[in-house]
Amino acid sequence: MSDKMEHLFAEAVSRLQQGEDIEATLAHYPEHASALRPLLQAVAPLERYQPGQAPAPGAMAAQRQRFLTHAAHLKAISGPLTANQPAGLLGLVASWLSPLLARVALTAATVVLLTLLLSVGAVLASAGSLPGEPLYPLKRFGEQVRIVLTFNPSSRAELEATFARARLEEIRILLARGLLVSVQFEGIVESSDEELWVVSGLTLAINESTVFQGAPRVGDLVRVQAVTQEEGTLLARSIRRAPSGVTISFQGVVDRISSDGSLWTVSSIELRVGSATEVVGTPTLGDSVEVLAQVNGDGSLLVLRIEMIPSEPAADRDRDEECEREEDDDEDREHEDDDERENEDDDEEREHEEDEEREDEDHEDREHEEDDGCKDEEEKEEEREQDKVEFTGTVDSLDPFRVNGTIVVLDDATEIEDNPRVGDTVEVKGWRQEDGSVLAKSIKVKDEDA
Repeated sequence: MSDKMEHLFAEAVSRLQQGEDIEATLAHYPEHASALRPLLQAVAPLERYQPGQAPAPGAMAAQRQRFLTHAAHLKAISGPLTANQPAGLLGLVASWLSPLLARVALTAATVVLLTLLLSVGAVLASAGSLPGEPLYPLKRFGEQVRIVLTFNPSSRAELEATFARARLEEIRILLARGLLVSVQFEGIVESSDEELWVVSGLTLAINESTVFQGAPRVGDLVRVQAVTQEEGTLLARSIRRAPSGVTISFQGVVDRISSDGSLWTVSSIELRVGSATEVVGTPTLGDSVEVLAQVNGDGSLLVLRIEMIPSEPAADRDRDEECEREEDDDEDREHEDDDERENEDDDEEREHEEDEEREDEDHEDREHEEDDGCKDEEEKEEEREQDKVEFTGTVDSLDPFRVNGTIVVLDDATEIEDNPRVGDTVEVKGWRQEDGSVLAKSIKVKDEDA
């Protein structure tokens, strides 16, 4: 399959994934409709599969039958291979070999097409699978088929780098989920010590069982075999320099460019730049770049493409910085408002506490006053008990009321019985006062006979 047909087929499959039917999709490619139709008819049933669901055997058999039918049709329309055949013995050999070669070529084409469809089916069915899941081998098989069927070296290198980035993302998902799975990936050594290595942003724990091959060091592209741990860490089983031909892509900042331009250093990673290296833009020291590189036989990294990442225009950068400053100012004002509200709340709370304290003090004062009042009453009552008198005598006079020479003071509370007169004998109950008089509680006339 040519690069053009491969591109058209991938584009047509994308249209099917977006919901177009086969006829609507073929309408976009009138010149290639006859070649694309059987391919899309075989792919269409796979679009209905859910991720994680393997294609049914019946569907796979139907796809194979469609290809065999199409292959037979191609064979029928090709006609006999008799034109311009050489004469004699050579012609006889050619007449015998030509059908054989045709059958071999036809079989090979059918296998390639069927393999392509199987890879598409694997990708559709297992695109979201992770290492350790049943469909993950199908996912990796589909990736390898895509690499094999990509004939342009630059496109193949980009595809390999894309799959390498996918491995790193899969591992991050496994670590986030705390799953225990064996993994393998390629990456660049960013730092290393006795216990921890960092490879393409992933931190690896190193122990006495970790195997090192090829003396890898910082800046090398390495192949790592590791095990994810339940606590979200990654334990390295082996770290070795990646073999020749492995491709990697990364972003970094240009640190150094040699005088002849053959050696570059990007984010401390040494790179070789050759005549075939594609340089996009005019990157210089300090510029951000995206690098697509491949391992040489000697372990060095040969740059296939280095592309300058455009810096943000000054106006946009100034605007973004102004927006950031405004956001920071807004946050500061919000914090100040929050602080003011907190201070106000604190003031209100303190005032409330002070009010409660004053109320408690007033309550205590009232209790003390009440206690003092009670004590005064009790003391007065005790004193009144001590001054209490009771005696019997003759009424000497009525104004002032005098009994046996003692002045008896009458008030509204004094109880008087039988309207005593001068000369009557009366019983007086009351309290002795400081001046010697008696405050009468009651006066009662006594019966003389009694």
